[in-house]
Amino acid sequence: MTPHEASALMQARASASEAFGSLQVLLLRDLVTRLKGQGQPAERTLPLEACTDQLEAAVRTLRARRPSPSSPGR
Repeated sequence: MTPHEASALMQARASASEAFGSLQVLLLRDLVTRLKGQGQPAERTLPLEACTDQLEAAVRTLRARRPSPSSPGR
């Protein structure tokens, strides 16, 4: 595998991880909304909301670390 191919593979993996994390955040937020709509108490939804917030922060961090398309080496 050439360095260019390895770099492209790493970028593809990072993009897939970011997309999967974003999807998880959306699904978890939807679940929390549905649970609240069904009258679930806060002690049941707050831990899920906290985990979702942490996952969202991790996705933002991953997104911020990715080089922009105009960065050298791409």
